[in-house]
Amino acid sequence: MTFVEITKKTKSIREHIKKIRFKDALSELETFIEEVGDKGLDKEIIALTARYNTEAKEGRLGMKNNYENQNKIIYAITEALNEAKEIAIDRATLETGEGLEKLNEKGNEVINSLEVMTKLMVESRLLEVEMFQTSFGQMFSPEQRARMETHIKRFNQILGK
Repeated sequence: MTFVEITKKTKSIREHIKKIRFKDALSELETFIEEVGDKGLDKEIIALTARYNTEAKEGRLGMKNNYENQNKIIYAITEALNEAKEIAIDRATLETGEGLEKLNEKGNEVINSLEVMTKLMVESRLLEVEMFQTSFGQMFSPEQRARMETHIKRFNQILGK
């Protein structure tokens, strides 16, 4: 789960709470907790849903009209939401770190491959220039021979010779 997804889910659940749509909030929170995969929170959301259903049933029957219980349910939902969000963020951070570590490893592999390939190309070009100098060096002007010598020296420097 990404940080953006966590933020969207949290915001959506909070909106349900603000609009006193506890059933929707609890349903989304339950899904969120399932995605987070925390067993303690899973048990807590089941108990909280049962508590809400009891309160709602008693309210429909006219047995209760208690805003204190409603506030307790709001508090419990937001506490569970905050805990689920923290767990999700911790896991997303861990996943991001692991992803960056893998990307770093892959980048190092590519860099190592490029270094090997570059060294091979420099060695190959050095060999070409040395062979060309040996075979045809006397045909070049002194300036061209000097440039060829400079290239040979630079290739040797690159190769650490």
